[in-house]
Amino acid sequence: MNTSTLDSQASRIVVEENEADAQNGFAFTASSFGGNPVAAIAANPTLLRIYFEPLRQKDLITRRISVPTQPIFVRKGIDLSPEIS
Repeated sequence: MNTSTLDSQASRIVVEENEADAQNGFAFTASSFGGNPVAAIAANPTLLRIYFEPLRQKDLITRRISVPTQPIFVRKGIDLSPEIS
């Protein structure tokens, strides 16, 4: 894979859901029936879905790394140590 071209690669599909006109409709419908228009908009947020071509994997190099670490101090008694069974 040529990683230098990733920044210039255009998206394949752009999908916009619940744009301003749709949200106005949700708010108007909610207020017409005595509901909360702000809650109706919050329940139907604007979504922007962008799809790119998947990255390809070629000539994968497997590396094994061992990293010794120390446990960190955590307040309020939260246990971050791994469970060993």
